[in-house]
Parts: sequence; C-alpha cells; structure tokens
Amino acid sequence: MVDSENFAHVLDNFPEQIREAASLGQDIKITVKGSTIIICGMGGSGLPGEIIKRVAKTPVILVKDYTLPKFVSQKDIVIAVSYSGNTEETLELYDQAKKKGVQLIAVASGGQLAERAKKDNRPLIVVPVPDVTGPSGFQPRMAGGYQTIPLMNLLQDAGIEKQNWNKCATFLEEEKKSIKALAKKMAEELDNRTPLIYSSEAFFAAAFKWKINVNENAKMHAFCNFFPEWNHNEINAHAKENNYHVFILRDEDDHPRIKQRMSIVSTILKKKQIRTTVIESRGTTYIERLFWTIYVGDWFSYFVALAHGVDPTPVNVIEDLKKALNQTPI
Repeated sequence: MVDSENFAHVLDNFPEQIREAASLGQDIKITVKGSTIIICGMGGSGLPGEIIKRVAKTPVILVKDYTLPKFVSQKDIVIAVSYSGNTEETLELYDQAKKKGVQLIAVASGGQLAERAKKDNRPLIVVPVPDVTGPSGFQPRMAGGYQTIPLMNLLQDAGIEKQNWNKCATFLEEEKKSIKALAKKMAEELDNRTPLIYSSEAFFAAAFKWKINVNENAKMHAFCNFFPEWNHNEINAHAKENNYHVFILRDEDDHPRIKQRMSIVSTILKKKQIRTTVIESRGTTYIERLFWTIYVGDWFSYFVALAHGVDPTPVNVIEDLKKALNQTPI
C-alpha cells in the first residue's frame, strides 16, 4: 500500500530500458577532435555526465548550475540533458551555449528543451516516456539508461568503448533476484541510521546515484564521497559521530592503493562500532559492474522507503520548490 504508484514495476523494467535505449543517439554525427565536451544536467539528469566523464578519453566538464564556464568556445560541444525538458538551469545553459555558437545537442523527452532544439534546428535525442500509472509519472532519476546510453552512442569518437547493451540487460535480468535480496537485507540493517556511500573516484557515478535515490525515494538524508579524498578530512568526523551506516562500493579495477584504503577504513570503522558494508561489484565489463552497482542502490532505496512507510515515487518538496520559483521569476 505504501508504493501507491508501483515504483517496483519501474525498477523491474530497468533491463528492458537498457534494450530500448540501445539504438538512441547513433544517427547524430558530431566533431569531437579538439573539443571539450560540456554536459549540463541536474539531479537524475546529471547522472549521464557523471558516467561519461569517467569513460571518455576526451576532456569532459560537468555543469550543474546556471552558467557555462568562461572557456567554452565554438570548437566545444555542449550537451543539454533534461528528462522533462523543463529544467530551468539546463534551459538557461542551452541558451548560453546557443549564443556561443558551439556544437549543441539536446536530450529530453519533450518540454521546452525539445521545442527549442527543434526550432533552432539543433540535434535532439528524444528519450522515451514509459507508460506508468500514478499522478507523479515516470521519474527522471529512473531514466539512467534512457539518458546515458544515447550519450555513449553519440560520443563514440570520444574514445568511449562500444557496448553490447543486450548482453548488459540480460546480465542484469539474471542478477535481479540476488540484487533484490541483497538490497532488502541492507535496507533492514540500516535501521534509522544515515547512509554514507563511498567509492573510488572512478566509480563515483554509482555512489552519487545511491545518494540521490535515498534522498528522493526514501526521503532521507544520505551523503557520498570518494576515496582517497574523504580520507583526508571527512573520516575524522567518525572519531565522534557513529549514527551512520557506511557503504563502500568496491570495483575490481580500483587502484590497488584504493583497495587497500577500503580494507583499512572498514577495519577502523568497525572497531569504532560504525556499521560498515562493502559491496563488491559484479560483471565482466566496467559498464556492467557500474550498472549492477547502481541497480543494487535503486532497490536498496526502494526497500528503505518501504521500511519507513514512505511512498517512493512522489517528490513533493522538490515540486513545491519549483512552484515557488515559477511564482517568483527573475
């Protein structure tokens, strides 16, 4: 009864989302050589940038604000990502990029961003809008496949390795039962503690997605950081505070010294009676392991929401903020 809009159905369909997105973005041609790629996106629409930044061999800058960097010039590529197409920060960045005369691509399901791209004759990747029940509709934070895969297809010339998306989807389907069991167990162990999610910098997209999932689905605070940076400051807070559950997302390709830090930190935290769980990613490629870890976090946040009697789909506080902003335009 808590899941009034059947959020579980959306989660179950994530492997199929990967299959549906597999061909998107392949028909758009851009010139990557000599360019910096600037990806603009907020919240769940910012996740594609977090992934692309770590797999591209061309410089990638993420913008999650209202202003493009001053260095952006005509030789650069700006990709504006907004699932709804109505994110005000992203629309502002689109307009700035248009004025600079850059290669400009829009990614949206519709809305003002799609309208502007069509009017300006700019390349547009139209992402699907699944048919889901409930007044809240399909949530942008659950469109990771729809938004990330087209960009990876689009940016093949940026040195992004071509993926077998059908194989990735089949792998996640085969893993789904064990993923849900693991996620439910971790949610039960969380109790009322605040989740802290740590990973290597190379795997930070997964930690970031875990955080925003807990924030939006479970309506709880959660925080993320990456090794080794947090070892130089944040770790010292554990000398006093322990009302947390630490989740360490570990990948086989992590730097050997990072892996060593993860092991040592786990021991230190457990000695301080801070609950700590290390999750070893699974899969044969970096993308499979990343999506596997993200999928675990999706289900974890869902089960945490249910455990706290919270409906995972609506994001009423965010909607209230948007309404207030619309009533007070600049």
